[in-house]
Amino acid sequence: MMKTSTLRSVLKAASFCFSILWSIYSLAQTDPSSDLVYDFSEPSSVESWEFLSSGYPDSNVQISHENGSLGLTPSWRANDYVFTTTPLNATYDFSQAKVHGAVKFDEKFFTLVYDDFESSLARATVVLVDTDGRWALGEFHSPVPENKSEFSTFTFLQGEDSLVYADPGFDMTNVNAFGMGLLSINYDIVAAGLAQFDDITIDFDGAAEESTALIDFPVYVSGWEHNHIARLWSTSKKGNKGKFSIFYNDDNTYGQNLEIYQNLPRTVNFTKGQISFDLLLPSTFGTIVNAIGVVLVDSKGNRAETYTLNAPNMLFGTTMNIAIDDLSRNKFISMDPDFDLAKVRSILVELRLPSENLTISGQVVFDYFHLQVHPKFEKNFFNPLRPSPIPADVLYPQVLLDDVPPNYESLHEFSVNNNDVVANLNWQDAEAEIHLSHFWERPVNLSSLEVTQRFYVPPREAESGMSLYLKLVDINMDEVEIPLATLDGGNTRGWTVVKFSSADLPDDLNLNYINEYIIIIKRNATYGHAGAFRFNPPAFSITR
Repeated sequence: MMKTSTLRSVLKAASFCFSILWSIYSLAQTDPSSDLVYDFSEPSSVESWEFLSSGYPDSNVQISHENGSLGLTPSWRANDYVFTTTPLNATYDFSQAKVHGAVKFDEKFFTLVYDDFESSLARATVVLVDTDGRWALGEFHSPVPENKSEFSTFTFLQGEDSLVYADPGFDMTNVNAFGMGLLSINYDIVAAGLAQFDDITIDFDGAAEESTALIDFPVYVSGWEHNHIARLWSTSKKGNKGKFSIFYNDDNTYGQNLEIYQNLPRTVNFTKGQISFDLLLPSTFGTIVNAIGVVLVDSKGNRAETYTLNAPNMLFGTTMNIAIDDLSRNKFISMDPDFDLAKVRSILVELRLPSENLTISGQVVFDYFHLQVHPKFEKNFFNPLRPSPIPADVLYPQVLLDDVPPNYESLHEFSVNNNDVVANLNWQDAEAEIHLSHFWERPVNLSSLEVTQRFYVPPREAESGMSLYLKLVDINMDEVEIPLATLDGGNTRGWTVVKFSSADLPDDLNLNYINEYIIIIKRNATYGHAGAFRFNPPAFSITR
């Protein structure tokens, strides 16, 4: 039987990863193709349902018939669970089963949490019990506050791959009891009311009949990282795919494996996802690489090994393809107990070497590194991180040179005054541009925003010939420059405000993941002292 502490950690993780992921469908007539239907039309239909288990010894649940639905009223505490089941009176194979159900929660199941955000205090799930009494749980769902007065229909199970938890040895092909469970969310408030279930349908071939096209997830070009045994490397992109080359030149391993990471811009739900890439190992590695491992690392550093290729099956001096076509927990080679597949932060490819120090040379190339995710996980396609105000003192100044003359020393002076960057410019011939840059370690989402940039041009420099631009750079190093001013004698002098909408930017810039904001001052033909320019940090606002 499953351990309570392990189950509670699984339930807790599932509750948080679902806090903003939900889908509501209009309640339709029961599908006539379903193999089993629970419509609870008669009071006697709930008599076979009984309490199965809970998270604490004093927890329980009252089972009732409520206006044509199954009613569950739990007696529990925060971060608790209660399960109910009914016998199936036969043994069924649920490995390709699809389970739908309609759910409605009492008003007491909802509360205001941070920033006036209303949330449900509980989640619902499917419970399966096999012939040996082992349990498994389907996906977690609950009505959203906007729809809490009505039933909402969810898919709780889409075959074996959608299981959230299964006892060791659980047999999906020999299930003889089925039920519904409730999980209490730990908001320090306990849901104390009625949960209703209706029109529960089971289609034993439903998952097998579906083929859902996966969606490409962009490979993060600046997200490549390695354990720096090599001193040189390069990276590039090809659409949503990526290429990374590492150049080893008589480098010492000191008994380490070679570790190469693709760090994602934020956590990603890889359930049912896919990973593939081409890998070229030099011929010189043929006698030293023992195995290749592909490991997923979640937001807390927990690991799950998804793929291993041992030396006899590897190719050297020619490209081999590595493909993991089903990222499901039940197919992993090994996994830390608290690993969260819904919050993957990086993908590690590990070249496993002997434990003694080796000197290695050769080029390792990852090419067509391709990530795909399931379309039902909506958060994978929207970055929730919006830009916070940028203090002036983090707009980092950098002078770009056409060439580096002997004994070169910059004559520009930069300071911060009243949250303005003050740039006292003094140009030299070798200099081309000045950048005032801010780099977001975690990419921000600029879609549906208006950007305001305010700056001051000294009046006597209005005819200097300099030009001012903004540059935005996304995670794939795609960039766009937005003109601010050309100092050719026009009206740009004193304080100027430039606004632009993200909707007007080119489509090939990924506004969902912007890494860098740069104010550019181009020298053009200006020489010598150019006075004091002032730049406010940018302001970001929702497009009206």
